[in-house]
Amino acid sequence: MGYHLLAPFCLLALLLPPLPLGAPMSTAESVKQAYNLALHMQTQTSTLLQTYLQHQSTPFSDPDFSLPELKLRTLPPTAMHFENWHGLEDAVRLSLTHEAFLSFSQHLLLAIVDQSNLNPDNSMVENQLWEERLKAKGLAGNLAGIMTALGLPTPPANPPLGTVPLGNTAFQKKCRGYVIVRDYGLWTDRVVTFLAPFCLLALLLPPLPFGAPMSTAESVKQAYNLALHLQRQTSTLLQTYLQHQGTPFSDPDFSLPELSLSTLPDTEMFFETWHGLEDEVRLSLIQEAFWSFSQHLRLVMLDQDDLNHGNSIVEDQLWKARFKAKSLAGNLADIMTALGVTTPPANTHLSNVPLGDTAFQKRCRGYVIIRDFGFWTDRAVTFLAPFCLLALLLPPLPLGAPMSTAESVKQAYNLALHMQTQTSTLLQTYLQHQGSPFSDPDFSMPELSLRTLPPTAMPFAIWHGLEDVVRLSLTHEAFWSFSQHLLLAIADQSDLSPGNSIVEDQLWEARLKAKGLTGNLAGIMTALGLPTPPLNIPLGTVPLGDTAFQKKCRGYVIIRDYGFWTDRAVTFLGILFFLASWLERRLMLSSKACVPRHIHFRMTDGIPALGSPEAPIYSVAFADGWGHQAIPQGSYSP
Repeated sequence: MGYHLLAPFCLLALLLPPLPLGAPMSTAESVKQAYNLALHMQTQTSTLLQTYLQHQSTPFSDPDFSLPELKLRTLPPTAMHFENWHGLEDAVRLSLTHEAFLSFSQHLLLAIVDQSNLNPDNSMVENQLWEERLKAKGLAGNLAGIMTALGLPTPPANPPLGTVPLGNTAFQKKCRGYVIVRDYGLWTDRVVTFLAPFCLLALLLPPLPFGAPMSTAESVKQAYNLALHLQRQTSTLLQTYLQHQGTPFSDPDFSLPELSLSTLPDTEMFFETWHGLEDEVRLSLIQEAFWSFSQHLRLVMLDQDDLNHGNSIVEDQLWKARFKAKSLAGNLADIMTALGVTTPPANTHLSNVPLGDTAFQKRCRGYVIIRDFGFWTDRAVTFLAPFCLLALLLPPLPLGAPMSTAESVKQAYNLALHMQTQTSTLLQTYLQHQGSPFSDPDFSMPELSLRTLPPTAMPFAIWHGLEDVVRLSLTHEAFWSFSQHLLLAIADQSDLSPGNSIVEDQLWEARLKAKGLTGNLAGIMTALGLPTPPLNIPLGTVPLGDTAFQKKCRGYVIIRDYGFWTDRAVTFLGILFFLASWLERRLMLSSKACVPRHIHFRMTDGIPALGSPEAPIYSVAFADGWGHQAIPQGSYSP
C-alpha cells in the first residue's frame, strides 16, 4: 500500500515548481503556485463527481441524478450571491477560501472512510478522493502562505470537524459523499475565478522576495508596467461592453461624449492646467482616481450581473480591470509614501452614483465609467512614462538606504551626461516643427535672451573662480528654473500645435530630467551641510509676448540655454565625481598618514586627470581631521 500513499504526493510535486529548501518565494510566485494548483483541481472535479456517482448504484448512478436542495451545515456555504461575494474585501475572501479548503480536506477524509466501508474491494473512488484531499490541503497551505506574507492572521489548521449530519446508513453515507464532492467542485470554481486576476497581475509584476523593500525606481517601473498593460485593455473592454448591451450601444458610431457622472474623477481639466500642477499633486490625483474607478467598476459588475445574468464575458473583463485599478492605486500609494506625500484613506465609501436604475440608465452608467477609466489610464501612462525613463537612468537604491557622497555625485553626473546627449536633438526637433524662419538650416539668434533664465554670459574664468559650493548652488537653481521654463514651453507648444505631440513629449521628458537633476543636486548639498533654496518660488511673468512668433522665440531661447547649462553641469559634475571617487578610494585603501593635503589635476578635453604639481590648473585642499573630509573645494589658478 506504500505506493498508493506516495502517488498523490508525486502528482502534487509535478504541479508545483521546484524551490530550494529555505528559499523564500515572492508573493507573485505564491499566487501563481496556488492558481496553478486550483486550475488543475478544477479540471478534475467534474470527473471526480461522475466517478463517485457511477460507483454508488441507483439512484446515484442515474444519468439525471441531482439533489441541489441537499446540504451539510458543516460544509462551507455555497449559496452566497455573486454581489455579496464580490462585495467582500479581497482579504476577507482570501481568508474564507483558505478556511473552505481546510474544511474540505477534512470532509474528503470522511468521504474516504465512508467509501472504504461501503466498497472495501473497489479503491478507484477512494484513490481519487485521497488525491483531491491532498490537493485541498496543499491549496489551503498555499493560501495560508499568501495570507502570512500579506500580514493577515491565519486560523488554526486542525480545528475539530465535529459531527457531520446525514446519518450512518449506506444511503446516507452516499448522500453525504455526494454533497461533499459537489460543493468541493463549486468552491474550486470559485477559487479559480478569485485567483485568476491575481495570477495575471503576478505575471506582469517583477518577483520580489517577502519583506524585500523596493526602490522608488522599481515602484515607479512596476506602476508604469501595470498602467501600460491596463491601457492595452481599455479599448477592448469598452468595445466588448458596448457589443453586449444591445442597441443603441452596439451601433458602430455610438458615442455620448456629453454624458458624465459627478462621482467620477474629472476629465475636463485643460492640458495646461493639468501640467501646471506639481508632480506630487498629480500623483495624488491619479492615485485617488484609480481607487475611485475600482469602486465604480464594481458597481458596473453588479449592474451587468442584473442585466446579463447568464453572460459572464463582460463581467469577467470588468473584474480584471477593477482588480488592476485597485492594484495600481496601491502601487501609487507606495510611491507617495516613499516620497513623503500624504495618502488619502483608501476605504472611503462610494456615495450614490447618479443616472437611475432602469436597464438603459445602468448601461449608460457603465459606458461612462469604462470610457472615463480609459481616459485616466492614458493619463497615468503619460504621467508615469518619463518617471519610468528616469528610473532606468538611475541606479536602484532601497528606500531609506543612504548613499555615499560619491554615489550621489555619480548619480547626478550620469543623469546630466544623459541629458547632454539629448539637448542638441531636442533643439533640432523643436526648430523643425516651428516653420520658417526657425526651420531654416542656418537659423540662429544668439542675441536673444530671457531675463528670467539663468545667465549664460559668465566668462569661463569667473565661473571656475567661484567656490565649488557656490557653483553647486547656482547649478541647482538653474535646473529648477529650467524645469519651470520648460513647462511654459510645453504649454506654448500645446497652443501652437495641439495635434502634434512630438515636441511636447520631448520637452516633457527634458523637464522631468531637469527636475530630477535638481533633486540630486539638492541631495548633495544637504549631505554637505549646505542650505538649499526653497523650490516653490513662482516663476513670474516671462518676457517676449504672446504672439505665435514670440512664443516660438521664447521656446527656442529656453531650449538653447538649457543645452548650455547642461554642458556646464556635465563639466562641473565630472570634476566633482572624479574628486569624490578618488578621495573615497584613498580613504578606503590608505591610512591617515597617507591622505594628502592637496591634489593637483588638469582638464583634458573636459575630463579631469591627475596633473603635474609644478603647473596645476586646479588645486584642492582637504578638510582637517580623519573621517571628516567633504567634497573638496576647487579654485581656479590663471
